[in-house]
Amino acid sequence: MTSTSALFAGLCGENSPAHPAPECRDKDTGAEMSCGEPNAVQLWVGLRPGLPEERLPVERDSTQWTSTTIPGFGSGHELFHSLDIVGNRLYVAYNAGLQAWNINGNLAEDPQRLAIADGWRGDFFTPFQTGKNDFLIDDVAAVSLGGNQNLIALSGRQGVGLSVWKHTGASTTFEQRYQDPATSVRRLRIAEHNERLYAFAGGTFGVFVYDLSETLEGFPCRDSAGTICPGAYRGRVTTQVSSVYVDIIQRDGTIYVANSSGIGFPLQIWEVGDPAFPSDPETTKLKYAGLGGALGEAFFEIEGVFYLAVVEWINTSWRIQIYDVTSCLDDDGCSTLPEVWSTALEQEGATRLLTYSTSNGKPFLYYGTQAASLGGTKVEQLLDLSQFPASVREITDDPGGADRTYFDKDCKDSEVDYWGDYYPSNGNGLRNVSPRVGKFKDKYFYRAAFGILDVHVLRDAIFSDPFESGDVSRWSCVNEGCR
Repeated sequence: MTSTSALFAGLCGENSPAHPAPECRDKDTGAEMSCGEPNAVQLWVGLRPGLPEERLPVERDSTQWTSTTIPGFGSGHELFHSLDIVGNRLYVAYNAGLQAWNINGNLAEDPQRLAIADGWRGDFFTPFQTGKNDFLIDDVAAVSLGGNQNLIALSGRQGVGLSVWKHTGASTTFEQRYQDPATSVRRLRIAEHNERLYAFAGGTFGVFVYDLSETLEGFPCRDSAGTICPGAYRGRVTTQVSSVYVDIIQRDGTIYVANSSGIGFPLQIWEVGDPAFPSDPETTKLKYAGLGGALGEAFFEIEGVFYLAVVEWINTSWRIQIYDVTSCLDDDGCSTLPEVWSTALEQEGATRLLTYSTSNGKPFLYYGTQAASLGGTKVEQLLDLSQFPASVREITDDPGGADRTYFDKDCKDSEVDYWGDYYPSNGNGLRNVSPRVGKFKDKYFYRAAFGILDVHVLRDAIFSDPFESGDVSRWSCVNEGCR
């Protein structure tokens, strides 16, 4: 029988506390069981959870959030939207601000929160307006400044805009350098050009460009679309009505920007020769326009070939499409994109995101989405591109073809796998889990999944992992640092 709390939430799964997927479940019932039992299905194949026998700490568990609760500072209702990694620091964008986490050494699987900048608390130059708004902050990008200092750019919607922060070592505070509440931006990336750092932020009326190095020289400052703080806001790459999705790549020192706004708007690829003057037609040139609607973008390079992954609506289904865009970066640009690989996706979600990262040089592409009530098997995809384009494997699938799913008898009798074990519409799921952004640092995969911020560990023969040999006895003392 479904619990009263689950009925109130409109969910089938558990609500709290957040827990990791177990190693094995009963194939017919979904009950956790010993892996040695005849009916056991092993969920841990390509990944296992970080600290698998532990519940998530309250700082990374927002499964009790409800839309009627203002997600203020310290409420336990932080909604994790995005993340970026610099060295041994994990920077996380949540609905009301920015967090820094220590992921060094033994803390890789059990991150330690260091600092918070919270808009509801008034830590931004422009305080957030009171009232319900679950999506003030969308994205984060970070880069090292050297000397144990990192620079972080944070995107915000109308009234918040782009903000710039500096974080040093193990500091418990951020230093704010800049905020432009006159703009509204969604996804953002950072690039270096001529020894200066620039942020490319997609938002209302196009891709905005900011000179982040300028914010370190003679600032801090609260701007208004470049009218107050000289030199930081550099203008726009495009004049498209809006630019929700943005990614960048560099070739031979030149920056290329891909931007789109979804169905009804063309995907564009721009060459930006001088980001200090992004609107200059002499140095900023359109290299491609087409597709007619893409959600989510990821630029990446493998063995000298440049690829762009997008999420498209094709015929009757959403698909991840990967195109070879190498020729588009040449002088003449291109009129078509050669398709290299494609796969169908589940239908849920309005926001669709793609993230590229590497694990010890091994390339991965992660697909996430924003949906209220995910269920069934995996909606997100963590794709191993190490043999790309010859083959692509979703990392939680068994390459030997063994069945790694169970049937959810407590809810809808859905077929469920490793990722699905977390989804709220499955019997063992968690409220508010909606996978958005994930990135690797070494063998550790960090996931901002709305209601939870969690860690997964790549199970690969090149890594030393007690679970590879079945030696799990060492795990009982992980919190004492006995690894």
